[in-house]
Amino acid sequence: MILLYGIPGEKPFEMVADAIEAINGTCVILDQRKFDQIDFILQIRNGCMQGELSIGHLSYGLSAFSGIYNRAIDFGSLPAAKHLAPEAYKKYATLFDKINQWIECCDSKVVNRISAMTSNASKPYQLTLISEFFMVPDTVITNDTEEAEAFGKTNDVVYKSASSIRSIVHKMDFATNAGLKKIRNCPTLFQKKLEGTNFRVHVVDSNVFAAKIESDTIDYRYSNLEGNETTITSYDLNDMIKQKCISLAQRLQLPFAGIDLFETYKGEWFCFEVNPSPGFSYFEHATRLPIAEAVAKYLSNSQ
Repeated sequence: MILLYGIPGEKPFEMVADAIEAINGTCVILDQRKFDQIDFILQIRNGCMQGELSIGHLSYGLSAFSGIYNRAIDFGSLPAAKHLAPEAYKKYATLFDKINQWIECCDSKVVNRISAMTSNASKPYQLTLISEFFMVPDTVITNDTEEAEAFGKTNDVVYKSASSIRSIVHKMDFATNAGLKKIRNCPTLFQKKLEGTNFRVHVVDSNVFAAKIESDTIDYRYSNLEGNETTITSYDLNDMIKQKCISLAQRLQLPFAGIDLFETYKGEWFCFEVNPSPGFSYFEHATRLPIAEAVAKYLSNSQ
């Protein structure tokens, strides 16, 4: 039995649920929005965790879950949570803290544990780990405008958030961008702009699913904002790159990882970052790669 933890209706969540059903698996949905219907008991006896998860009128022993698909968001981000009285907020926030602690320590397969996902909270830290397996672009993280401008004198530069907060990658125009002074209050990541092709690689345990992305937009996710088109097709990476992707995901302790790769025109392979909670639906819809099925099989121990 697989626990799906997060917000039903979200595309990756629903695709994994459908994939579990397609392989005749069983899942339990833990909908964070129904927090007032959830109860959780966790005990540790003789070094073993025991407990029970109750959702409405149904209860499940924690040991019954072979796997957990963790797409949970912070409790405080739930719209309903913002309207709770302080005592009620504390009660339910504590409930989810306990559930998260269990997920962190349980013997079930988890995609992914919170501790492993935190590497993406700091781009420089994650880039250090990535550099063990792939080249990384020349990078400067600064809130000093002069340092940023000096970096731009020798490179074409793109910029983005240095944290896990999503941002749109843009090319930096130091000659005309008056907004550069804003970095004084927000250290920003600047990188050398590369020339070549983007790839998105999803690793599920030892399975590798690669997509080639062709777009005239630097951040292909937002090509429509510039009136451009993006073409995404499945791609067969060579065995060496596949193994590097698997090894990188293992190094980050991520059974499921979304890896942003880039091949330059010289045949050099770079990695920009690794997404620890991949929104893979965009790529699966475009390529028909069986990513959700692989996640379902991994969590059900049927690989």
